[in-house]
Amino acid sequence: TVPADGQSASTLTVQLRDKAGIGLAGVPVSMSVAGRYNVLNGLPIDPDADWIALGTSNATGLVTATLTSVVAETKRLYVMTDNPEVANLGSWEEGLPVTYTSGTPAGLQILVPYEEESPGDPGGKQGWVSSHTAGQPFDLTLRAVDAFSNTAQTLDDTVALTTTDPLADLPNIVQ
Repeated sequence: TVPADGQSASTLTVQLRDKAGIGLAGVPVSMSVAGRYNVLNGLPIDPDADWIALGTSNATGLVTATLTSVVAETKRLYVMTDNPEVANLGSWEEGLPVTYTSGTPAGLQILVPYEEESPGDPGGKQGWVSSHTAGQPFDLTLRAVDAFSNTAQTLDDTVALTTTDPLADLPNIVQ
């Protein structure tokens, strides 16, 4: 696993080989990454882009890339080349999973109806706040989040909720 902090990188090294197992030099290689807010070799990946050119394999058939992200999720990495001599990319058809994990708790996030979490986005959420009728209950979601609005996995604190609404039904303590 790799921390989803935008700094920690997953290094991917692929060796392109022919049917005899010999590394193939000078083969153009492309990569696709499933997931959000990814940076490949220092360049942000457009989520609508199909394949990103990595360059060509070196003298022993190696190609290396680094991937960083601010979104905690499992990414799937796919490698492709048009060279018919390459015999060992069949294992990449399902994609190589790389898991990015959330960081330490940095704050609390409140989600109201019609909002949803969206790590990496400004404010860490998407949606809209609709109007609510006075006196009618609605649910709130309280999330402990890291610096990029990923759900923090290791929060051991206690949170006390208060309100000025005499009709609000809040739990006394949230853990």
